[in-house]
Parts: sequence; structure tokens; C-alpha cells
Amino acid sequence: MPGFWSTLLTGRVQAVSPDTAPALQPARHRFALGDNDFPTWQALVGGTAMTGKVSRREAFAVPAVKRARDLVAGTIGTLPLHAINAAGEQVAHALLEQPESLQGLVRSVSVTRLVEDLIYDGRSLWLVVLRTSTGFPQVVERIEYGKWSQDETGTIRVDGREMSPEQIILFTSPCDPLLLAGAPAIRNLIRLEATAALYADSPEPASYFTPVDGVDPEDPAEVERLLTDWRNARKVRATAYVPGGLQLNTVDRMSPESMQLVAAREFSVTEIARLTGIDADWLSVNTTSRTYANAQDARRSFVDFVLAPYLHAVEERLSLGDVTPRGQRVRFNLDGFLRADTLTRYQAHQIALNAGFLTVDEVRALEDRPPLEAEA
Repeated sequence: MPGFWSTLLTGRVQAVSPDTAPALQPARHRFALGDNDFPTWQALVGGTAMTGKVSRREAFAVPAVKRARDLVAGTIGTLPLHAINAAGEQVAHALLEQPESLQGLVRSVSVTRLVEDLIYDGRSLWLVVLRTSTGFPQVVERIEYGKWSQDETGTIRVDGREMSPEQIILFTSPCDPLLLAGAPAIRNLIRLEATAALYADSPEPASYFTPVDGVDPEDPAEVERLLTDWRNARKVRATAYVPGGLQLNTVDRMSPESMQLVAAREFSVTEIARLTGIDADWLSVNTTSRTYANAQDARRSFVDFVLAPYLHAVEERLSLGDVTPRGQRVRFNLDGFLRADTLTRYQAHQIALNAGFLTVDEVRALEDRPPLEAEA
């Protein structure tokens, strides 16, 4: 029998005598193009359905999760961090100036990555590499999550090497790890993003070939070559030719609108907002469920209900006696982040001056201005 490919091109079909025909004819083959099939979709979402914790790589690929991370960790990283004595005065603290100075990282980057660890995995580890003359940590190195472990006895190992308590600073989050608690919502968003990408890459209806009566393939390689040529022609939007021995069939599929992809994606982003406590508006979801009188109220709510657990976790750990001298405590300065508009601030300053609990120089310090020079 001629080859399948040559049969299609020449149109010659070998006659088969009824006496020699088999009693049962096998079902005719269907040749799917594969541009919109389930295996393609599976490849986009990283395989079959999985359970358990998602990876950071998967989380970074989801815009809503990346945005939530930037809002929380990025905001905390920009806040000034000071040591304060019992009198409420700021005091020098070598570690807080530039924790990872040997790596050339500024403080904001070190704190941002610390909070990122707390958000994603619930824990973060600093390795003490240099101490002051009084024995307190001066320089540390953040150990990437996955390069260290902690067993049931509390023993911590870095790259398999056991660490003593004096060598490390372990931070623990009061919140559940997002990569574990939010795994179903994150994976759902990954699938929705993959589905949207699939439609964007190939909006044409799914299709498949069936041979006409009397024509059936002999060589699977020839079939694959036909499908490859057809697929390549579609990708470059070229006019393709269907041989006479084949019939092209299309399958009507649901459109993105009928599948409500946009609504489903917005709902899934709202789930990320619920998991992180962030207002859905801040993740670019249009809602009317919450309003604020002004930006300051929105920021105050953000601090109270989203940032506070991480702020306290970092402050309290750095205030312990193995990091900070007794009688001192470490605090983030939220004044700049919560600063009101100019008119409101000046009105508050006037009230403080009239009441006598702030001086002019103290007010100027709040506005990042130098003290007034003493009168001559």
C-alpha cells in the first residue's frame, strides 16, 4: 500500500476486495493538532495537580502574590529602625546600621528579604559573622531558606553543619507561611494565568483531522510530519492546505468571556488579599467594600492589620539580650509612613506647642529640619 503521505498527495487509494476485507474494521484515527489540548495546558501549569507547599518560583510568577510581597516586605524595608533606651532616646546600635555590610547590602534590602522569608516560609535565619568589642552582633549574613534546617530538638544546621545558639539569630513569624496556607489559591491563579495565556497564544478553535473512507495511515512519522507542517503554518498565519484524503474537524470551545476568566481571576486575587490581609484595592481589584476618609486612614489600617505582626516579630527578636544590650529596645519608626498632609501636620504641631509637650526644635526634627540656631 502506498504511504499515507503519498496517498494524500496523489489521491490514489488502493481498492480492497470485499472477500479479503476483515470482518471488523478498526476505528478511524483522529489526529489532534495539540495547540489547545490538555497536555499543553498541563505543561503551562507545571504538570498535574499537586498538593502541599508551592515554591517561591511559582509564587513569584503570580502578579498578585508578588504585589502582596512587595507591599508588605518592601514597605517594612523602607522604615527606619532604631534602638531606644529607657528614657526614649535613640542610641547607637551597630547591627541596625547595615546588617549585611560584608555583602554590600544596605539595611532596607536586608530587612526586606528578612520579612519576605517570614511571609513566604514563616521563618528567617541570620548567621552572625562579626561582633562588637562588647560581644553583640555587628554584621550578619542571611541564610537562604532551604539551606538551613531545624530538627525537633531545635538544633539548627546550615548546609548540614550544626550551629550553636550564639552563632545565629532566628526570626519566627506569628502568621502561617503564605506558600503553605495559600497554596490552593496560588495554584488556582497559576492555572487561570495559564488558561489565559493558552487562549492568547492560539485563539482559534481546537481542531483535529480524520482520514476519509479508504485512507488510513501506515507510518506514524508521516502523520506527525503532517501535523507539524499544519501547526507551523498556523503559527505564522500562513494559508494552509488540507489534502483530499483528510477531513479537518473543529471543536467549538467556550470563549474566555463565557468561562468568566476575568471574574475568576479577580476572585482568586481577592483570595490572596484575604490571606495576606491586604485591601483588595491595593492588589488592583475593583471593590467597593471598604472606604477610607483619606490616605492616612488607609495606611493606618494597613499598619494595624497587615504589617503589625511582622513589625513586632522583628522588633521583639532584635530586642532580646543576645542582640541588644539590656535596657534597650528596637523599634521601627512609622512617623514618616503615617505622616499626614502638610496642613494637618502643622495644625497638630501648633496644638503640641501650645500645650507645651513639644518644643520648636522637636517639631523641626519631626519635619526633618535642623534645630534653630541659638539667639546671639
